[in-house]
Order: sequence, then C-alpha cells, then structure tokens
Amino acid sequence: IENEFFKVSFNEDHGGAIRIEDKRTGAVYEDLNIFEDGGDIGDEYDYSPPAQDTIVESSDFKASVEIIEKGPYVATAKVTTVMEIPRGLTEDRKARSNEKVKLPITVFVSLYSKVPRIDVKVVVENYAKDHRLRVKFPVGVDVDTHFAETHFYVVERPNKPIYYYIRRDGTKAYIATQPTRLWIDVNDGKKGLCVATKGLPEYEVRKKNGETEILVTLMRCIGWLSRSDLLTRPGGAGPHIPTKDSQMIGIWVFEYSIIPHSGTWLEAEVYKTARNFIVPVLVHEDFPHSGEIEPVYSFMKIEPSEAVVSAFKKAEDDDSIILRLFNISGKETEAKITFSSEVAKAWITNLNEEIVSELNSIEGNTIKVKLGAHKIITLKIVLKH
Repeated sequence: IENEFFKVSFNEDHGGAIRIEDKRTGAVYEDLNIFEDGGDIGDEYDYSPPAQDTIVESSDFKASVEIIEKGPYVATAKVTTVMEIPRGLTEDRKARSNEKVKLPITVFVSLYSKVPRIDVKVVVENYAKDHRLRVKFPVGVDVDTHFAETHFYVVERPNKPIYYYIRRDGTKAYIATQPTRLWIDVNDGKKGLCVATKGLPEYEVRKKNGETEILVTLMRCIGWLSRSDLLTRPGGAGPHIPTKDSQMIGIWVFEYSIIPHSGTWLEAEVYKTARNFIVPVLVHEDFPHSGEIEPVYSFMKIEPSEAVVSAFKKAEDDDSIILRLFNISGKETEAKITFSSEVAKAWITNLNEEIVSELNSIEGNTIKVKLGAHKIITLKIVLKH
C-alpha cells in the first residue's frame, strides 16, 4: 500500500514485518512491527523476567497479508499471524512452561491521503499467562539518547538504563522501561522515527545489532498484586493478593502510529502529527442544508506550532473561554492567537482558572503573549458576539 509519503510492504515469511520507504527522503525502515513475547514473573508494580526466560518473536512465524481497502482516501492491509508461546510458568516460577498455546495476532495497517503517518491497529487473542508482549521498531540509526513526551514537556533520556533497584545480594537490577504520555522519538538529526500510542505508556529504547530500536509494551499478563520473589526488585511493594483478571485472558485491541521523519523531532513537528492521531477530528453527520459558514473556516488559529494547545474549554465559573498553551520547545517564543470573533477581554490565570493579571496585548481578534521555554500559560478569554 502507498500514499504520496510512504510505500509500505510486508514480509509474509518474517511474521508480516513492515518495511517503509519514505518517498520524501528515500530513507528505508526495515523489520518494523515485530512482536516480542517473553516471560513475566512480576506483579502489578514491576516487571521481572524468569530466571530462565524464553523469548518468542512473530518473525519466527509466517503471516498472511490481504489488502482489504484501497481507495482514493485510505488503503488498509490486514496482516494475520499465529504465534506459539508457552502457556505459563513452570511450577517453581523459574522458567516458562514447555506446554505451548497459540497467540493469534491480527494487524490492520492504514495509510491515508495527505497524512504523513502509518496507523496501526492490533487485535490480540490471548490465552497464555505470565508473559509480556511488546512490539519492536528498529530505527536504523545508532544514537545514545531518545525523546519522549511527558506532561507539558519533551524529555531527552539516555538509552542505557540509569535507575536501578538494589537486590538482596547487593547487585543492581537496572530498570529498562520508561513512561511516556503520547509518543517516543529516536533520531540522529537526519533520520528519525516516532511512535505515537493511544493509552500505551510503557516503552524501552535499546541498542541491538548496532542500531537503536523502540519497544512498546502492549500487554503484561501477571497474576499478583505484589510478590516478594522478583528478580528486578527486592521485597514486595504491596499486599500479596492474587489478581487473576490481570492475566488479560481474551481479546484486546491496541492502536499506535508510526511516523518516519527527517531532522529532529522538533524540526519535523512530530508532536503535531502524533496529536492528530491521538486526538482525531470528530465528524458529525447532519441533514443536507446550505450552511451558514464558508467551506473552509477557522474558529481559532495559533502560531507558531511550538505553542501547543493542552486545553480549550468553557470556564468553570462563567461563560468565558479557557485556553491553555505550553511551549514545547526550549526557546522563548511569542504565541499569536487569532479568533473568528473580536476579543473583548483576556486575562492570564493560574491552573485553577483564578485571574493573575489582565492582558493588554489585544488587537481586534488577536492576542499575543510571550511563552518562555517550556512555559505553561492559561488564558481566560471573552469574545464579542
């Protein structure tokens, strides 16, 4: 399948692994979207592999690929593979069982016209216990740090784990996984790859075979609230209570988007592309009528793109508008907000919508406000009707 940005193909002999060719730059990304399944003797607080783990990858199995939609606006491929993984753990919880169970995985990969990303929906039918399922994205660059969006901030982290627990024997158990709020990006300043997720906050970035890869956790199937026999944490973290529903038996659906790009994450504006995936435009079907506004109409325009909207809502105590912005870059900028109606009054407030000061930088339907590096600002606005 392809659009004006990407050509996407699939390797049926390699578990349906995705190959992306970026038409804009000629960059190629190989072996994307391979699923990695390993044992998990952890609890609801922390992951832990068994002492003798068995890793199974979808690339070890064949897949079938079918183009189920191909039109002027969207093209979708359906990739089906059935992995075989250990059913659970051995009785002593030191290894994965010899008994196997099937793990069917159906992947829907979609390309849209005029949209520079590859959207993925994954359906997993899980009947195994005590395991962790992740999906891998080799980037094809060799770097030591990566980027992840957190609350009002993009953090740069080292790929090599720096945080650890001290085990009972005094050795260090490094924590490889990290949290993200929306997306993860790896780039060398020339070539990069961003993965945006819907509700998948755990990831790892590691080096393998001389290149950097992103791994996103889809499922951690465990059966205890807390245990004291983890290899990655000394002692328990809570009550020793069985939680059988945490084994995630049944059918589960996951969504994420792959965003290849050139340059850095900031230059490529991956934060905009990622947000358009995570918070899509809502479409309402109405009865046919002539309408009262132009076919192309903007209620609000914000410049530059580094000024990111995090909230746009009615005020809690009156009918004014609350607009919250933050500067996603590390440099000061001036935000210019243009409304479709003239602005009557505007104030800067705190996060609790309490007025801090009145804004004097109003020109007709436009507000200008300084945004320091990583600055969060909340505006209270009254429009003229």
